[in-house]
Amino acid sequence: MMDWSIWNHLVLQLSHHEPFIHDSIVAIGALSKALEIDEALSKADTNAQALSKMAKLHKEFAHLKYGKAVQTINSSLARLELRQVLVACLLIYCFEVLLNNRHLALSHVVSGHRMLQEWLIRYDQKASGNRTLHSPNPTTVDDELIDVFHRMDLQISTMYDSRPIELHRATIRQGLRTVQQMPLRFNDLIEARGYLLVIMRRSYHFLATTWSSSQASCLVRAFEMVPPNNVIVTAGSNIYATSYKVSNKIRAEQKEFYEDISQWLQAFQPLYQKTQQPEIYGFRNHVIGALIRIHAISTAIVIAGVLFTKETSYDSFLSEFQDIFSLATIVVDAYRKKSSQTMPSEAGYFLDLGITSPLYLLVARCRDHSLRANAIELLRGWHVEACWQPSLIASIGDFLMEVEEYGNTDVVIPDKMRAVITAVCDEPQQNGKREALIQCVQRYGGPNGEPVWHERKVRY
Repeated sequence: MMDWSIWNHLVLQLSHHEPFIHDSIVAIGALSKALEIDEALSKADTNAQALSKMAKLHKEFAHLKYGKAVQTINSSLARLELRQVLVACLLIYCFEVLLNNRHLALSHVVSGHRMLQEWLIRYDQKASGNRTLHSPNPTTVDDELIDVFHRMDLQISTMYDSRPIELHRATIRQGLRTVQQMPLRFNDLIEARGYLLVIMRRSYHFLATTWSSSQASCLVRAFEMVPPNNVIVTAGSNIYATSYKVSNKIRAEQKEFYEDISQWLQAFQPLYQKTQQPEIYGFRNHVIGALIRIHAISTAIVIAGVLFTKETSYDSFLSEFQDIFSLATIVVDAYRKKSSQTMPSEAGYFLDLGITSPLYLLVARCRDHSLRANAIELLRGWHVEACWQPSLIASIGDFLMEVEEYGNTDVVIPDKMRAVITAVCDEPQQNGKREALIQCVQRYGGPNGEPVWHERKVRY
């Protein structure tokens, strides 16, 4: 469920005092309207010319106001307080996401997160054992703004993370005391979500510290097809990396993080069972409970997976993959019951990970044909969630299934046939469609067990 609190309170409040925030909001609103018109245009039988002209005017106005806002931000950086700078990063992120410039959008979140981390480090962690759940100085940076950037931190980790290892280690240390104070049972969804956020951030930053030593990049080769001049996301740059080898050090460190998420799942179980009674606990809480649990399960799988060098190891998580699909279906059904459907223009306002990233984990690592195919079908009917494009993930799933199941007559796909995604490169949008170049590798696919790479260009 989308959380509008940051927009309805802090951002609107600051817009009364900062012209660049006001201009940014107007720009985002105009671009959102243009996208809504484009959506209507794709379904309209009449007035196409008038609608097209209206969309064009809204886009031009949006870019004009956005340019003015960015110019004001750049000229005012020296005087701006941290709260204002963070809001500026957030607004720029939203505008660029609406333009489908997701890597550019995330780069601004990375900058904001770095400044926030530097500010947090200046405060003595010993003064507050619960500091990662609350701002050490709310008069400077609000609790909800810290919470937003901690949630956006997960977006970076799941998409493309090139941040220095020192930052990852600092974030791991930052949340340790909070995890140690986690209760045996959660009282409400807010408490459960707060602790899960800390555990996910620590876990994802731990994974980032393993990419170099696990040599995930060894599974990547240069594209045979000519890639566009754009960001190439390769194995070893997000939490879905595949380990080429696993050191004893990684094995020892992984245990702590797997135990953390396992303890969280145990503490959440009584509360989750209550949320399964929407007629008593409320339909909204029913959906939120599903969203929280789907990310906890996904986190447990990726933490376990850092030790895997064979894809058959993921077969032991079949029941968890089934849970991911069932929970995602709850969320999708909830949105379909709404009187108004989610518009493409809302993509930029999504700050949390939704269901697309867990479904990506499913289509990439689960080899149950029916479950995988159903997840791909679910993705095809879903909407964009911030930087996550469900239609692209569906195409990646199709690609993997075709590679792995080609000529295979076995019920279980043998390890030599199994493939992992090693690189994805987006191309600029053309005629309303985007293209991506995808690479995967069958690690043991050759006659002598050598790797075999495959590439495909997809439109989504």
